[in-house]
Amino acid sequence: MQDTSIPRTPEPEDTYAYSLAEVTKMLSFLAEPERTIVLTAALTGLRKGEIRGLCWQDFDGKELSVKRSVWNSTVNEPKTRRSKAPIPVVRQLADALEAYKLRMGKLAQPNLPIFQ
Repeated sequence: MQDTSIPRTPEPEDTYAYSLAEVTKMLSFLAEPERTIVLTAALTGLRKGEIRGLCWQDFDGKELSVKRSVWNSTVNEPKTRRSKAPIPVVRQLADALEAYKLRMGKLAQPNLPIFQ
C-alpha cells in the first residue's frame, strides 16, 4: 500500500502533581475514608484503579503490593510490570492505614478491599 501512512499517536497529556501544601490542605478538609484514600494516592503515586484493587493482604505494614487493578467493577492485572513492584510505605501512611484498619473492624479481612 503506497501513499498510506499510519496516524501518529497523540502526544501524552502533561500530568500534574499536587504540592505538599495542596495535599495538606485537601487532607485537612476530608473525613474518613476519603482522607486515607487521598493520603495513599499522594504518598504512593498509585493509579485510581490500583488503589481500588488493594486488599488488606497487600499491606504488610511496610509495603503495598499491587496485584490487581479495579475499573468499572472489572478486576485486571496492573497496567505494567513496574506497576507490580512493591511500594514502600512511609510511616505516616502506615499509621493511617493501621488506624483505618482498626476502624474497619471485621471488614478488614485479608481478602477484602482496603477501601470498600
